[in-house]
Amino acid sequence: MSEKPRKKLDARVVISALLSFFMSLLLSAFVLVFLINITVLNPSFLKNQVDNSGYVATVAVKLRGEMTAYGIPGGFSESFMSGIVDERNVRLDIFGSIDNLYSREAAMSRVGIFKENIYGKLRENVMSSGVELTSESEESLMHLAGICAAKYDESVSFPWQSHISRMLLLAKRLILTAIIVTGGVLPILALCMLSLHKSRTKRYRYFIYSLTAASANILIPVLLMTVTGGIRNISITDKAMYHLLLACFSGVMGHLLLSAMVLIAATAGLSLLYLRHMKVRRYRK
Repeated sequence: MSEKPRKKLDARVVISALLSFFMSLLLSAFVLVFLINITVLNPSFLKNQVDNSGYVATVAVKLRGEMTAYGIPGGFSESFMSGIVDERNVRLDIFGSIDNLYSREAAMSRVGIFKENIYGKLRENVMSSGVELTSESEESLMHLAGICAAKYDESVSFPWQSHISRMLLLAKRLILTAIIVTGGVLPILALCMLSLHKSRTKRYRYFIYSLTAASANILIPVLLMTVTGGIRNISITDKAMYHLLLACFSGVMGHLLLSAMVLIAATAGLSLLYLRHMKVRRYRK
């Protein structure tokens, strides 16, 4: 007669252990996809990393050097050609490229405006020097403005922008689906766990198992990345892009570390409740 209750108890323990295991996996997955959604798939996050990494300043310096190289053979001074590049406009155009990455509809490009501005400045510079403009010189100025505008467009855009945009839009749909699924299943598993045990002590114990495992799932990769150096050894010759990728990586790792700390704090809080409840039980006995 004493075997049936023991079998039922063993079955509850096994089911609880499985539920706790699956809850830890789902909680880890939920945190991961949620963080991907608010970091990698969030244009505001990328814009912040552009500012934090010095990406705009590096691109502007590179552009000034290239504009000078194009203008000097045509008789334009270094100070004049470098002054064409305005860092504030470079930042606006880079942010416009970021908006294009995350949008189905392409935003209006400012490169045409840049071409018109640089052509006007080139023309004014020639006229101020007392040189008479002819149809050939006008054509040469337009050609130079077109070359400068093409290089500007290349500098304020991202490599393979159209392909990356399609991938980001697809990833956004998949990640939102994953957030809904994992966020919907987690409460169901929690309710199943609660229904299995009337004892508050056992409930605490299995939830602590889940939170501890989820914390480890998130914290261990962050620690490994920190120890190994992450993507610091990645082979990218473009200085601005290299520092931008490092800033994005650090931002994502920072969010993961913060999430792990929140889970650890929740585990500690639940553990304190568990210990307090055990103490009360022993006192009553």
